[in-house]
Amino acid sequence: MQLNQVRQFYEKFIPLSNEEWALLEPNFRMLRLSKGEKLHSEGDICSDVTFVNKGLMKCYHFIDGKEYIEAFFSQNEYCSDYSSFLLREPGKLFIEALEECELVLLDYNTVQMLYDKVKNFQKFGRLMAEFLFTQISIRNNALLFETPETRYKKFSKNRPDLLQRVPQYMIASYLGVTPEALSRIRKRLLITT
Repeated sequence: MQLNQVRQFYEKFIPLSNEEWALLEPNFRMLRLSKGEKLHSEGDICSDVTFVNKGLMKCYHFIDGKEYIEAFFSQNEYCSDYSSFLLREPGKLFIEALEECELVLLDYNTVQMLYDKVKNFQKFGRLMAEFLFTQISIRNNALLFETPETRYKKFSKNRPDLLQRVPQYMIASYLGVTPEALSRIRKRLLITT
């Protein structure tokens, strides 16, 4: 199992000694998903935090039969229904592969054990929670206070790789606009550049 990317991700947040990594490494599980396969479904209790080694995932929910995309997760990112994972309650999200994916999973009980046994892991958990809170706050503020055009410009700047990998209707859902509105925004931006 190739875990170099996982270790590099962890070490963005905390230094890990070889001894700490040796305690952590055997607990990872590999999972491969084909395009369209679900990692998590609404109503399930999320039992793992998942690192995307390769591929692309979408996180979404349904309201009145309509899909609303909350996030995209590509290589070198963690994805999970974190509320379900932490609270041990049925989740409200679906997480699905948009491409063939190679995932690295770490289950809830192992995370709790690692908090006790690996000195730096509690710090990693806190820093990861702070990072996720910040990301959610930025997204919520964008949806509340920014125009759709500004949201699209930021998405294009921050996630240019996804413009070619994700269908436009999914990008529109993520931005909180209709596909037709996104098309008009893109046309306006082409004219002004």
